[in-house]
Amino acid sequence: MSPKFYSKTRLGSQHVHDWISDNPGRDIYLIGGLPYVPYANYNSVERSTIVSHPAFESWARSVGGEIGLELPDTLPRQTNANFCGCSYWIASPEFWQAWRRDVIEPLFELIGRRSRTDEIFTYHKYRAPSPVYILTIIYERLMDHYIAQKKVDAIYYPWIGRSVLALDHYPPSIRAYLEEMIPLVDRIDAAGPWSESDKAWLRKQYAAVNMGDSADETLTSDPMDFDLPKLYPATAAAK
Repeated sequence: MSPKFYSKTRLGSQHVHDWISDNPGRDIYLIGGLPYVPYANYNSVERSTIVSHPAFESWARSVGGEIGLELPDTLPRQTNANFCGCSYWIASPEFWQAWRRDVIEPLFELIGRRSRTDEIFTYHKYRAPSPVYILTIIYERLMDHYIAQKKVDAIYYPWIGRSVLALDHYPPSIRAYLEEMIPLVDRIDAAGPWSESDKAWLRKQYAAVNMGDSADETLTSDPMDFDLPKLYPATAAAK
């Protein structure tokens, strides 16, 4: 898992262990580290197209097609019930064997075929101590689509609007946005499929706050303190 797991989710290992114990027998357990995203973007590929590069969707489709994991012609709505957003994945040995066969090995073959100047090897605008390739983000996005296409017995951590707002690391501008948007977006999701006007409205609202993967939106990014150990429970208790 990412060293930023706690700083993003505020979930301790015992809490995660108990959640898995309460939901035994799944092939994979996914814990979203960016649970506010469904209230900012219609789905994860659209998000990356907005915050990373206008060609992100075409690059993701190219990679998926080349490894035999075609993305749907119409990308579905993603909520916290089918979107993870980070590689916080806990799975059975059988799942990892299938993932390696279906995704990892084909990706390594693709990497061997592609030129080092290929767009998927450019750097993503991600705040981290070392550069992150666009391909890394595509890899993360593929997981949710793999689960849907292969009908994997998966469970996503149950982030709901109230628990998203309970996270204490939002700067004022993002907290204000979420306080307004969470009930509105939840209402649209509950009503059924999104209309094109609904999608356009969400894009407009998101653009208005000009987050765009900024330092504020990254929430827990600190180049001098990447995993924010000062927020760990033991450290906080010692203060």
